[in-house]
Amino acid sequence: ARARGRRRAWSDSDGNRVIAGDVLFEEASSNLVWGGGRLVALLGVEGLAVIDSGDVILVTTLDRSPDVRRFVATLKAQRRGKHT
Repeated sequence: ARARGRRRAWSDSDGNRVIAGDVLFEEASSNLVWGGGRLVALLGVEGLAVIDSGDVILVTTLDRSPDVRRFVATLKAQRRGKHT
């Protein structure tokens, strides 16, 4: 499934969810994507969160999503705050 451009959130029959962005899924399921200005393509993966903030692309498993705040704090502590 693919949707071009930024639009309202959508999901497909494989459980993939898109918050924003141009996204292509092929043999992928149960993923969450928050895209930026470039195409995000997921091939043969399951249970990932992909977030493109413009400066950084964060890829993690959905079960690690509670750790994202801690990880962002680590980035800031390493003076990579512009990436958060």
